[in-house]
Amino acid sequence: MAGDEVGVWVRQPIPTAGYPWFALGMRDRYLSTASARIIDGAIIHEATQRIFRSELALAPLGSIISVGPTHHLIGHVEGREAIGAFAFEKLSPVQIAIHPSLWAVDTNVQTSLLIPPTHNGQPVVGGGAELDDLIATRSDLFISRVLGMGSQSLAAAMTETPMLGGRAWTSLLHPELSVKRAVALWLNSILGMLVRLGYAQTTQPARTTLGVKAMAGLPIPNFAEDSDAGEWARLVADEHFNRLAELELEPAAYAWRDLNRHQIDWIVLEMLGIDAPEARQAVSQIRELWCREPSVHGGNRSIMRALGIEP
Repeated sequence: MAGDEVGVWVRQPIPTAGYPWFALGMRDRYLSTASARIIDGAIIHEATQRIFRSELALAPLGSIISVGPTHHLIGHVEGREAIGAFAFEKLSPVQIAIHPSLWAVDTNVQTSLLIPPTHNGQPVVGGGAELDDLIATRSDLFISRVLGMGSQSLAAAMTETPMLGGRAWTSLLHPELSVKRAVALWLNSILGMLVRLGYAQTTQPARTTLGVKAMAGLPIPNFAEDSDAGEWARLVADEHFNRLAELELEPAAYAWRDLNRHQIDWIVLEMLGIDAPEARQAVSQIRELWCREPSVHGGNRSIMRALGIEP
């Protein structure tokens, strides 16, 4: 009808190469602006217009940490098309895995930052890529290829021991544990998930998909940086990771009410060197706006009612 608002437009610079469509599909203009600012290393408190800027530069993930292979090279699940170097079967509770893999999503188990393997692999004779090369891509840090925000809690996870990636999880490799811990915390924070929402494919409601090649371009703070800011971020991550890894997290779309995830957000702000009451208020506003995005809740009636949105 005449006079009805059908959309908004905002003029703002593209924050980084490879990130051109970050605002497309975002309902709230403040959230799209916040996304651009985060890529620029800043958070703004809208009410006071106070700007908090981290000294830690953002860079493409692939320039900081190595991205492991696709599941096509790693292998296949028993009974499926025989590709790759390993044949995997689901790991039973009493089984000891010789070649453990974080292959699949299991929303019943994968609710904290530290998670167990899901499958065990057996080498396939003549299975394509060299076994030694693939075994060298084992890691204790993984990023999810698909994040179903209404059901999945983790955008990234760590494991007790190094293991192979799989169809749902891709290994991320770096020699320093503190760097990997910092990356895991960032990717599961509301700031990291906002950047992912703008960067990843969102062809289905409440799902962000990252191709293995695209992962390398995902903007994250350079936690490996040889600087006072980089050293500080690593120290904070090391100090708090074990405590945070014990916390049970709700699915990502419930972030506005998940007090355990809030703890991750506050530690990430400390890692970035911008922890202050007004910075926390700004992040709290970002968190609720993010959860209110249709691309995040996906029209889920339970989530919308909990947010006070009429389905």
